[in-house]
Amino acid sequence: MYRALGRSGIPLLIAVFTLLPLRTEAQVLEWVSASGPVQHIRIDGRDYLALPVQQARRQLFVMDSLRLELRTLRQELAAKDSLIWILEKTNRRYARHVGLQDTLLARTEQLYRGYRELYQRTLALTGEPWLSWSGGIGAVRDADTGDVVPVFLLGVSVKRLSLWGFLNRRQSGFLFGVTQPIRLPWP
Repeated sequence: MYRALGRSGIPLLIAVFTLLPLRTEAQVLEWVSASGPVQHIRIDGRDYLALPVQQARRQLFVMDSLRLELRTLRQELAAKDSLIWILEKTNRRYARHVGLQDTLLARTEQLYRGYRELYQRTLALTGEPWLSWSGGIGAVRDADTGDVVPVFLLGVSVKRLSLWGFLNRRQSGFLFGVTQPIRLPWP
């Protein structure tokens, strides 16, 4: 018939204003105070509160409601903690992914600059020079004698414009022209 209630640490006695038959052997019952329907009594030096049954049931109902609400709030807190953990884990994964993307972008930029430099060097090696010279030897038929005589050819080119000079023992002259490469599609 005894029931402990409350957080104050004082055991509460639930009764209808009457206590169960008290053992008479060395028990001391002392009425300490009464405030309304609540009676404060002391039995063998321990404090008790005697409450009406309706008030005790109301107190128990409130306590059960509070316990149920506390359990619900703890479950909500656990769910929210779980959600926070999942979000933090996702955030770490996203941060790692962004870091990998930054690394890949830096590497891609480095490769792009390297290939662009390689293209520029290849173009410089295979492209048209700014200044070049050319030379050659050939033969012409002499109009007076009908003999074949050697002719020497020497030329200078600036980009695609060229100037050639030729000479042999009786003739000399020059040629001016433009050089245009023939570009065939590469298979």
